[in-house]
Amino acid sequence: LLVRPIEPFLSGGKLKYLSPTDPFFLTLKLAVVVGALLASPIVFYQIWAFVAPALLPRIKQIDKERFVMVVDQGFTGQVGVMPAWGMNPNVNRYYDELWAYLRARSDGVLPPGRPERLPEE
Repeated sequence: LLVRPIEPFLSGGKLKYLSPTDPFFLTLKLAVVVGALLASPIVFYQIWAFVAPALLPRIKQIDKERFVMVVDQGFTGQVGVMPAWGMNPNVNRYYDELWAYLRARSDGVLPPGRPERLPEE
């Protein structure tokens, strides 16, 4: 399966290995990469499940003016950077809706999940 794309370039149609352990390590490396790709959604979810509860108190402390300023101009913190979204028309016209969503999620009124799409203006 993996050799098929490069078969025209192989002399004799077989891969050449430089040491006796190369076929084993090639299979092992492939298994590790495929396993990491398959496990990545679960790993990312576990990381988010660990980090998200710590964000809740901070979200409850923020007021609307600060929220709009951070979304509009971005924010540089101790850990990372949130880019500025003020020039994006898909974001800047929905500040009120984004604020309402953030408050509803932080207050526990809105359950987790994807929100419904707003009607086009």
